[in-house]
Amino acid sequence: MPWASHGWLLIARCAALDFLDCSGDSFSPAWEQFRAELPDVLTPDTLLSDGLASQAADLLDAAEELNWAEAVSAFSGRLRGELATEDLGDFCLYGLVTAYAVVAYHMARTAEDQLPGSAKNFLARALMILAKKQVNDFLESSSWPIRSLDLVALLELEDFAKVRSLRLHLPCWLRLDCMDTLPEARSLDPPLPPLAAAWPRRVVAVGLHTTSTLEVVTALRDAVTESWGRGGAAGAGFDIQYAGHPCPSHSGSEHHCAMRCELLGLCSDAENAADPLAEFVAGAVDVAKFEERESYAMDEARAALRWAPRRLEPLRQAELIVCTFPTVLCVLLHELLPETAQLYVAIANPLFAAPGCTKQEDSTVRDCEAAEAQEFLLAFRSMLAKDKLVRGVAAYTVTAALVAYQAGVVLPLAGKAGRYLPQQASWKGPESREVLIARSRFLETAFGAAFRNLLTEFQESESSLSFVFQQEAGTYLSYEKLSEFRCAIIFAQDLGLHKFTEHYAMAMPLWVPSRELAYRLQSFVPWGMVSYSGSWRHQGPSQEEEGPWWEAPEPREESAPGFAFPPFFNAQTAPYPLAKAAYWYEFGEFVSYPGVQEFTSMPELLLSLETEQLLEISAEMRSEALPCAVVAQDAGSVCCGWGRLRSRSLGGKARNRPNCVRRVGPHRISEAMAPYILGLVIFIAASVVGMLLWWNPHIEFHKAPATKRDMSKNEVHAHLRNHSILHVGGLHHSGLTLTAELLNRHPDVAGMRHQEGADKRKAHWVSDIANDGVWLQTVIPSFGLDHKQFFLWKFLSKFARRILPEETVDRHPWMKLRSGLGRFALHQGHHLDDTSPMIVSRAQIHLFSEWALFWDLSKKVLLEKSPSNVVLSPFLHRLWGLDLDSPSCGRFIFQQRHPLAVAMSTKRRGGPVVDDLSIADLVENWVCAEERRAKDAKAYFEYYGFSQAIYLLQFEDLLREPQKARAVDHL
Repeated sequence: MPWASHGWLLIARCAALDFLDCSGDSFSPAWEQFRAELPDVLTPDTLLSDGLASQAADLLDAAEELNWAEAVSAFSGRLRGELATEDLGDFCLYGLVTAYAVVAYHMARTAEDQLPGSAKNFLARALMILAKKQVNDFLESSSWPIRSLDLVALLELEDFAKVRSLRLHLPCWLRLDCMDTLPEARSLDPPLPPLAAAWPRRVVAVGLHTTSTLEVVTALRDAVTESWGRGGAAGAGFDIQYAGHPCPSHSGSEHHCAMRCELLGLCSDAENAADPLAEFVAGAVDVAKFEERESYAMDEARAALRWAPRRLEPLRQAELIVCTFPTVLCVLLHELLPETAQLYVAIANPLFAAPGCTKQEDSTVRDCEAAEAQEFLLAFRSMLAKDKLVRGVAAYTVTAALVAYQAGVVLPLAGKAGRYLPQQASWKGPESREVLIARSRFLETAFGAAFRNLLTEFQESESSLSFVFQQEAGTYLSYEKLSEFRCAIIFAQDLGLHKFTEHYAMAMPLWVPSRELAYRLQSFVPWGMVSYSGSWRHQGPSQEEEGPWWEAPEPREESAPGFAFPPFFNAQTAPYPLAKAAYWYEFGEFVSYPGVQEFTSMPELLLSLETEQLLEISAEMRSEALPCAVVAQDAGSVCCGWGRLRSRSLGGKARNRPNCVRRVGPHRISEAMAPYILGLVIFIAASVVGMLLWWNPHIEFHKAPATKRDMSKNEVHAHLRNHSILHVGGLHHSGLTLTAELLNRHPDVAGMRHQEGADKRKAHWVSDIANDGVWLQTVIPSFGLDHKQFFLWKFLSKFARRILPEETVDRHPWMKLRSGLGRFALHQGHHLDDTSPMIVSRAQIHLFSEWALFWDLSKKVLLEKSPSNVVLSPFLHRLWGLDLDSPSCGRFIFQQRHPLAVAMSTKRRGGPVVDDLSIADLVENWVCAEERRAKDAKAYFEYYGFSQAIYLLQFEDLLREPQKARAVDHL
């Protein structure tokens, strides 16, 4: 579920703790009276009465006589379970925070321009009693309608509403896109003849973190198998040796050694001693804590590794070096072995353990502005130059940004997929009652102690689940053992975590803190990805000279923004840097993958762990979105990267160059076959034209009818500012066409019609499809409603279900047809929301231009009707507001009709399209569509304040009062 700042609405269904809500005999009745007077949602924009502000001020005056230090300390002790509620006396901490906020908000609203100094003092005192780093801040788990994000935003003069909707304004390419799929790659014809030397035979994998290295090695191995397997590499394999990866000696880090032994086969201390790269890494990094040791110079590092190739024979004989981090090790190996190809994967901050970086007092940012750090970054930039035998890719969006900022080089985004997991590591715990809380440094902090106690107290009254803390498991938990838990809770202690990738690859349902909670938690354990200052330009890159970091070889869109903040900030400031934390969190992997659940409060967490449909969540995680985006991209990047390296190392001889596949549209073909196929197409076309001319010399060839208007970006934006686009959606046979016809009679509404002066060959088509907009465009997927290849798939589906056992059919989604009339809403993937990567300026312009061909643009309201709008509304609303300085012009009417009436009408009129569906199947499709619409309304329209953009219309009411359909003034 999307994160929400108003998670407290769920608390009404759960019992609250008395010391959080200040209820019960231990507290004055004045607190309950005050809470009863508060609005359901309390933000700086909430209109508050003078009486409520006066009541809050009276409560604050009464509390002035308290010993605040002792009272706040006692509350902290109660959070950790060290004291009883009676020990607090009448001290109501969350009530006081709310009272301070009420007074400050009231002052802020009555002020003419800037925030008054007295209001700032009240806000500061509210945050102060939440203690250092807001360790006492579990407001979401209480029934007080105040959130500390609003306090911090107002104090830092940030717009709290914009912070909460930040994800809507960031470019969609911060997410992994789906560029190709593995089935397409496997279907390629093999290169002829087989390339006997097209893949590396001897590989050395170097790094610090075991699973970071395995992530790359397994992707490389699979990429070679998938791309070259049919050309001669299948079964030949290649030898991989591991270097580095020292085993920590710290007593609390045995799991690192166990994982190293299990996954890499390095189990003895003697292997550490014989490995100069392990010695170097252990000297630069405290392996147990993953923290840098004291600063050093680049020349010292070069001297330490000078004899490494002689001491390590596999390194000397390697054809390819796979290197992850620390990046300084990759740079030094390239300097030592410049003729050996290297695959560098940015999987951590490149300045981690770099020379010249020093820790600063009272700051979480390591200063990497010294000359030694500058020398390293210049060497790093040189290593990634196009004339070097190094291919670089980024494992995370944030590391792609960091490399661009620090070295001025744009790396392709490969992503991670946990390909190294054993086959048995697949989630199998939906019936389990044990929830895993993954290992995290957060749990060792004061916040962790409070979290453990509150979880126990809420659990005792609200949940029958049991919680297992991985840090306390005592033994190393294998992947097979991990897969048996019901689900996992993971804390974002950095912007990328391997444990997150591993659990996601198992398709295990995951819960992570909501954005608002994550912003606060980074002050306890700062995100390492954004804790290093420094750039190869020393003072930071100039965007005016170099352009934004995501500038690709293709022309950049004018709307692409630059960095709002440099990729480093001090997490120890009070209050925490809200806008910077919110901005850079969007570069993390926790918000990039479908199906990840978020929790804001303890009651919400426990309720969702009990009630969420785990199998549906797991199915969404197993959907094609992640494997397509991650697996294909990292395979393609690694394969083609090695090909470029290999061709370079062989002097660029074409005969030895592997056959990397290029993208030439939606399908891929071999480079070698492309000229022949093109020649054959031209020959056939010329033959057909020649025969037609011979048969009828007077034939006239006309251009095909236009499919869209030629409109510029500025023209489209002008129309979007001056029109409202009204989308009508709902299931088939629920009265959509009738509603659209009634709306079209309004003098200000322009329905989709054949326009005067347009090519008449389109007129019959527009009429035949009942003016459905989904048929008149090429941007939005049709979800099978166009019935392309529909009957073929339907036949195969019916045949498979007849001859195969039911459990086999359940394991293969393609055997259950989930597209087209009467079933499109059943497919988990048939839904586009506001996070879709399709929300780009090009799509906005193209879609409007296509539909504008059928609209009378002189009218104010442009009407579009399609059944699939019921699962597209957040996508369309955000698309129409993209790059505009005004709110989105998208408006929606959702037609509803009794499910049995819809099902029976569809069954009667659907003909052979639905002859395999029962009434129950059609009702199930109705339920899924309505659930999706309701979820979108709550998670997007209501949450972001767009409730006025949607309108529900009941078909039965429409029959009684047809004029209801034309009541569109508010839309």
